Amino acid sequence: MLLRFHTGAGVPHFIVSDRKTDYLLPPSLDNGLSQNHLACFVVEVIDPLDLSKRTRQYAGPGSKARPPAALLAILVYGYATVVFSSRKRERATYDSAAFRYLAAGSHPDHDSLATFRRRFLDELSGLSLQILEMAREMKRLKLGNVCLDGAKIGWRRWRQPRRRRPSEPGARDSGPINLTEEESRLMPVAGGGFEPAYNAQAGTNNATMRVVAIGLAQASAG
Repeated sequence: MLLRFHTGAGVPHFIVSDRKTDYLLPPSLDNGLSQNHLACFVVEVIDPLDLSKRTRQYAGPGSKARPPAALLAILVYGYATVVFSSRKRERATYDSAAFRYLAAGSHPDHDSLATFRRRFLDELSGLSLQILEMAREMKRLKLGNVCLDGAKIGWRRWRQPRRRRPSEPGARDSGPINLTEEESRLMPVAGGGFEPAYNAQAGTNNATMRVVAIGLAQASAG
């Protein structure tokens, strides 16, 4: 009969998981992010941009506003990582090290993020182009093939009244209109015929199949 005595050999040793001890020095916001991390690149590109037109609009009395550069960085990184919802971006400033770094440790609420986007929507397109140009110059921009496809978005609840010019009796009808969606247009549909619709377009990356651009137009595809 073979007897085995416990001598402590083979006993596993684990690193203690201590979640209570405070740091002796405050941790840096970029801890856990490599120098090549996309969030670091976004900050590097946005910081030199001229945002004086945006900052001047915040002048005046009232509570302190979020820095436009930080909000813009959150939006750009959100678009790049397919985080489109303002609520998800707000939540990410708590859960994601990258978003915390972009927000400089603050937590902009979803209303502030959505308002900033609506307020500067026209200007953001120009800034986005500057960011892409800088990324190309820094050799950080990777180009690929983009596939474009579209589909008609129709409206079923539709009636045809006819428009006439009251000042011109007997004028020709201007055509059917959509009472629920006046901005829609008559477009040909599969199987023949026409219906009031919008032309929705989406661009996807050929390699990852991620949607990189979307659009909605009134013009029918040729």
